[in-house]
Amino acid sequence: SVRRAEDSWLKEFEEALFWFDIACAIIMGLEVLIGIIAYGMISSPSSYLRNSGFHKLDFICMLFTILEYLAIYWGLPSFTLRPFRMLRFFKPICRIEMFMGVRNIISTLSEGFPQLMIIFLFLLLTLAAWCILGMSMYSKSFRRRCVTRQTDIPVCASDFTTGFAKTCNLLSDVNVTIPKNAGLPAISRGYPFETWCKVIGVEWDQDANGDFIQPTPFNGSFDNSLVPRGYFDRGNNRFVAYPKDEFGRYHTCQYSIWRRVENFTTTQRCEVVGNPMKGFSHFDNVWGSVVSLFQVMVPDSYYDVWGRAQESEPLLYPVTLTVFVVINVLNTFLLLGLFVAVVTGTFKRIRDQAASNFITKKQQDALEQAETRIRHDNNDDDVSGEEAIQHASIELIRSIYFRSFISCAIIVQLVAFGAKATGATQFWRDFVYYSEFVCVFV
Repeated sequence: SVRRAEDSWLKEFEEALFWFDIACAIIMGLEVLIGIIAYGMISSPSSYLRNSGFHKLDFICMLFTILEYLAIYWGLPSFTLRPFRMLRFFKPICRIEMFMGVRNIISTLSEGFPQLMIIFLFLLLTLAAWCILGMSMYSKSFRRRCVTRQTDIPVCASDFTTGFAKTCNLLSDVNVTIPKNAGLPAISRGYPFETWCKVIGVEWDQDANGDFIQPTPFNGSFDNSLVPRGYFDRGNNRFVAYPKDEFGRYHTCQYSIWRRVENFTTTQRCEVVGNPMKGFSHFDNVWGSVVSLFQVMVPDSYYDVWGRAQESEPLLYPVTLTVFVVINVLNTFLLLGLFVAVVTGTFKRIRDQAASNFITKKQQDALEQAETRIRHDNNDDDVSGEEAIQHASIELIRSIYFRSFISCAIIVQLVAFGAKATGATQFWRDFVYYSEFVCVFV
């Protein structure tokens, strides 16, 4: 019964918060409507959407509120846009003298928006160029990794996957070998504990005319060039040689040690095992390229993408080195420097001008002229009802009591949002539960 009573109270509490949210949305809608009646919507420089940045913010929040309630009406209860409505919290904050810095920061972002958009468009242009270049160089390359071959290894040199602790006897098992399964990931000596690779070519038979016999693809798992048998064997090619697996594929797994040691037998081969980072990091298409390039430009795990590119395409090592350095210099340092320069320069200008509430001096002058003209018109004896309503709306907007009421409604609404969070104390729940009736009554 206690649990049932608690569930009933929570249900009533959530329902009360829902209606309180509707009341706050109505207050916001009335605020926007009164402002549009007073100044007009957008036609003149002193209109509602052009004389203050906070008016734009209120109008956008109202649109988000309408979209949210339409989503609820259409049966999408999990869809919410309330975080965007919390941006109105800047409105009461910026009226406090101690938060003048917040006001200047918002004004900086507002006035510097055109310059920031130019930098952003330039970033998209360079990003598109790097995506095209990356897909041409590293398409399907990040899928390949070195895996184990079916080999016999000394029992005392095996790892725990072959039962090292149970089967090895250093006195009697020195010359005993056990088979190691093929296809397991080959563990490298250090991070990232796996090695990317490339299949250089596949040896294949030729007919009497020297043409390759039409091959059957190896399960369609790789795209390689066909070469004559023994083409990259050690001693047959005077320029370069590569290790070869049991399928006749020349690869780069264990290439460095194979090249140094004359009779070394490789225990790894190159296979397609899938793209890293759960398939998100690759250059197979535009989306994967964007993810990888953002990882490079941020830079977050820059070395991961760079290392995969170098190991998977060793023949392009000089190009890879150059491209990644240019990306780092151009997109990471230069564009970031331009962004910081625009923001700091605009912030200095805003601070020097002592801008207030998104309203520049030109906008303030136009707004005062419009209000003076309306007051002059209302002093005449022949005043229409529409002009009287407009005059009353202006006086209401300029009233300190009306502004305080709107600020209080915003703050209480934010408290209501926080009270719905999991883990809120009983004090805050009771506070919102009773204060909402007071606010709606007021």
